[in-house]
Amino acid sequence: MVYDPNSNRVVVFGGMVQATGELLNDVWVLTHANGEGGTPEWIRLPTSGNQPLARRQAVAVYGKSSNRMIVSTGHGPGGTGGYLFNDALVLTNASGNCTRTSHAITRLRRVTRTRATR
Repeated sequence: MVYDPNSNRVVVFGGMVQATGELLNDVWVLTHANGEGGTPEWIRLPTSGNQPLARRQAVAVYGKSSNRMIVSTGHGPGGTGGYLFNDALVLTNASGNCTRTSHAITRLRRVTRTRATR
């Protein structure tokens, strides 16, 4: 999850549905994230490119001058014994605050999965 101070939006990639344990690989944006300027609203961003594998607990950083979110690592299926990803992804036009209808996801590194150890 990252915050874009230019557009007052929060961008979220992936995660997990608590009730079912299903892992996600979609992108959501929360508009008016700090409650100012309007009512906060969740919007799902359409993405293009090779969709990354679903994951939770990934690390993300945001470049506000380039409007790109970089997502790295994360846990795949299998709970605490699941896979640990060793990759990096870039989401362009991450804040969704533009006229584009698609936001590209590009993989920077080849995906490798390592079985987590306890």
